[in-house]
Amino acid sequence: MKARLVGITGGIGSGKSTISKCLRTMGYFVFNADDQASFALEHESEVVEQVKALLGNEAYDSNGKANRAFIASKVFSDNMLLKKLNTILHPVVRRMFDDWVANHNSEKTLFKEAAILFESGANQQVDEVIAVIAPESVRLQRVQKRDKRSEKEILDIMARQMNQDELVAKCQYVIKNDDHTPVMPALLELLNKLEG
Repeated sequence: MKARLVGITGGIGSGKSTISKCLRTMGYFVFNADDQASFALEHESEVVEQVKALLGNEAYDSNGKANRAFIASKVFSDNMLLKKLNTILHPVVRRMFDDWVANHNSEKTLFKEAAILFESGANQQVDEVIAVIAPESVRLQRVQKRDKRSEKEILDIMARQMNQDELVAKCQYVIKNDDHTPVMPALLELLNKLEG
């Protein structure tokens, strides 16, 4: 029997990782697309070569580690470069996800966490999608605390991501993660719907 594939998405600071962490604690397997993209950036030779061709050798240090600050400064100020970088990474991450699903095919439900699930077309790989949402002010605070980024940088990232209302309209399920509403009851109810 084929596993049910469920996407988890939401804007920066919405708390996707919190939901994924809860699921892992409960014994579910969660594929994190952003982590896999970071892995591919340094360990997939085809990606490394293409990123160097796109952004120059400065994109990596002498040990082959990705110069993330340099890459971010380049792509987040140039939409065309960001699109080209995504064109390099997304097919590789899609392939990694397919392999991962094949390796976990005895599971009833598998989850894929991705910040830009719809923008990357990765929503086509899953059966249903959960939107994790939170007010912009809460998201801003969380990211400032976590990433030490400036307010302007965070707002720029938010502006490039899908509007929360639009995201909710595209998803089958919604979990509010606003630091006031308890997420576990909502998550358990959702799991009952998925597996009931």
